[in-house]
Amino acid sequence: MSSFQNAIARIDADLERRRADRRERAAVELLPTHTTFAREERGVFRQLERRRELRRAVDTRRAVAAIS
Repeated sequence: MSSFQNAIARIDADLERRRADRRERAAVELLPTHTTFAREERGVFRQLERRRELRRAVDTRRAVAAIS
């Protein structure tokens, strides 16, 4: 595969990850908010979301570097 095809594959994988993240976020938002468990669950979810955002930023930089 060329570097261009690799970059396209990375972008496709990133889009799929974002779709999965949106589905997961929607599921978490349906959790009850009044329980301690729900608050803890939301805290864990926010940590995972921050990690995903950082990973996306790194993946995007790598894809741009591969194209350039």
